[in-house]
Amino acid sequence: MSKIDRAIVSVSDKTGIVDFVKGLTAMGVEILSTGGTARILMENGVRVMEVSEYTGFPEIMDGRVKTLHPKIHGGLMEEAIENIDIGGPTMIRAAAKNYRHVSVLVDPDDYEGVLQEMRGNEGIVSQQTNFRLAKKVFRTTSRYDRAISRYLDALGSE
Repeated sequence: MSKIDRAIVSVSDKTGIVDFVKGLTAMGVEILSTGGTARILMENGVRVMEVSEYTGFPEIMDGRVKTLHPKIHGGLMEEAIENIDIGGPTMIRAAAKNYRHVSVLVDPDDYEGVLQEMRGNEGIVSQQTNFRLAKKVFRTTSRYDRAISRYLDALGSE
């Protein structure tokens, strides 16, 4: 496993995120973030680089396309389903698929445990922990997809 030196932080549930990220930065982890998450972190004195600054591509479509290349994913957003997040689930799924080398957290309840593991292991998160976190990602995105499906089913046929 490799030491974590950079993290992309973009969460819908902001519970505990400031303390978690402050713990990461205290260990020298560089923080990339987006939209509302970046804003709350900066308001709380956390040094953050916006993803759009890092990638060189501006956010488009009111910030819904920022973690993926806008020329590709911008065209996928249909007005009728404009609030469905494409980039976030894709990003965390890709990270979870690469759990042997990437830690991806989707649950604020995991923040403190991961920080403790990093503090006790020279900034490293074990593959076992990453695998547990990856499984949680797929459960989370599965629930999200089911919610979208139920919403679209309720709209009926167009």
